[in-house]
Amino acid sequence: MVPTKTDPIWKKFVNSEQEYSFSCLATKMMYTRIKQMMRNKDAAIEAEAVDIAHSFFEKNINIVQADLNLIK
Repeated sequence: MVPTKTDPIWKKFVNSEQEYSFSCLATKMMYTRIKQMMRNKDAAIEAEAVDIAHSFFEKNINIVQADLNLIK
């Protein structure tokens, strides 16, 4: 189950400097995109990054469940 968009896990995820060992290439690409966006450290960009991450996991939960478990 994907946490709600308001769950603090998403802000922690998009602001993280941690290198995750994602198994799905699509997750790796999404995370790289978010890390590039977050270089600006802007609140509006942070909200957009949270939207992107949440939507990605929600739409692809069947193939990225293991990757989601890494960030929980």
